[in-house]
Amino acid sequence: MSRVAWVSAFWAVALLGSLETASCGSKAPVEQCFVAGDEDGNGLADCEDSVCWRANGSCKQNCESDTEDQDADGLAGCMDPNCWVKGGSCTEVCDSGKDEDGDGKVDCGDSDCATFDACVERCTGGKDEDLDGAVDCADSDCWTKDDGCKERCSGGADEDGDGLLDCADSDCWTKDDGCKELCSGGADEDGDGLLDCDDLDCKSDVGCVPTYSKDVLPIFAAHCGGGACHIEGIGAGGWSLTKYDTLLKPAIYCSGETKGWCALFRIKEGSMPKNCPGCVTPAEVTTVTRWVDGGTLP
Repeated sequence: MSRVAWVSAFWAVALLGSLETASCGSKAPVEQCFVAGDEDGNGLADCEDSVCWRANGSCKQNCESDTEDQDADGLAGCMDPNCWVKGGSCTEVCDSGKDEDGDGKVDCGDSDCATFDACVERCTGGKDEDLDGAVDCADSDCWTKDDGCKERCSGGADEDGDGLLDCADSDCWTKDDGCKELCSGGADEDGDGLLDCDDLDCKSDVGCVPTYSKDVLPIFAAHCGGGACHIEGIGAGGWSLTKYDTLLKPAIYCSGETKGWCALFRIKEGSMPKNCPGCVTPAEVTTVTRWVDGGTLP
């Protein structure tokens, strides 16, 4: 072999060995998950690259994805409890027993579930379906015309949903519900069978106390003005029908009482009217009685 040929062969072998050594010693680039950049050149950097998704690793779950499991705990997106934070993207699942939206309220106890069928209060059955602490008719969700709740007649609520509260609701006008007679309006609010001013509870009500000029004078005029009795100018017994102030003077017949009080007393005992004892009707006697008991108003 010539010297030139030998040198050419040597360098060929040397070059081949160099290439083999380079090929065997090189390694594929690896993603450095803690260093910013796309070291493996696959277009995905750090936690975007699935090679970085390891349990107890540095990658956090992407809660917007239902398929990716960045923290490698076997749960993707909102299935992962790590995503259950207040203000996050996860919504409450109303029958899971979990607090997916992180507001501290679970299932039917969360207002987000108010329209979820299983969370709507049924208003019967003794269960608190909406978990608000109120059962059936104790729950204001049931205070509608259609839910059959009864007015409680106290507390300022309209339990039967008819637009009327407590004693303003005629359902409460019974003896047992404690409503007071209003003394006007033609209703029997206390359920005792007596309406307005006919109810003794109204005897002191301003609108029910008879006055002399309107209610009592016509009675006295009809029964006590004839036969020249108690008319103006004569005034038997010291009082005249047309002079109210004379009824406030002390009576002679009834010691210590006024003439007005005494007139009632004598009507009841039958000594008056003088020309017609006993002819004052019971209703008229009641009117005069209420007038006296109410303070003998003018």
